[in-house]
Amino acid sequence: MMAQWQFMGITYLLTLAWLLMFAVLIIVTIFYTLAWFQCINVPSNECIDYNQFSFLFPHGTPEEEKRVCLGGKRKLFCKDYVNNAEIMFILATVSAFLVILSLVHYLMCLAANYAHIKDQEKFMDLQEIQFLHESEMSTLPKDRF
Repeated sequence: MMAQWQFMGITYLLTLAWLLMFAVLIIVTIFYTLAWFQCINVPSNECIDYNQFSFLFPHGTPEEEKRVCLGGKRKLFCKDYVNNAEIMFILATVSAFLVILSLVHYLMCLAANYAHIKDQEKFMDLQEIQFLHESEMSTLPKDRF
């Protein structure tokens, strides 16, 4: 009986941890999606400027480091880094959602089983009280009433 409460507590804590992981993955996926859209929408003869995301760069980063320009640097950034990472982060976000869904389902099943067991115990106590009451009634003499 006590093991169910322990499992419910562990499952609840795991659900909270996975919700935190899911929130972080959503934020990272949004940033990678923005970078991916910039790779698609900015013409190939222009630089991709990440000055609007200056809070993501270390303090004192030069302006030229916040731009991805022509040539192999842009292909390396867009095709090799952003495209592959975007797909992986989307898959990780979906997977984290599925883990949260399964943990919540498991928690609901544990709670339902615990309630069923408690109801069964109460039913058994009621049957025992009725049996004791009936046995007392049968041992009393009939003329007493």
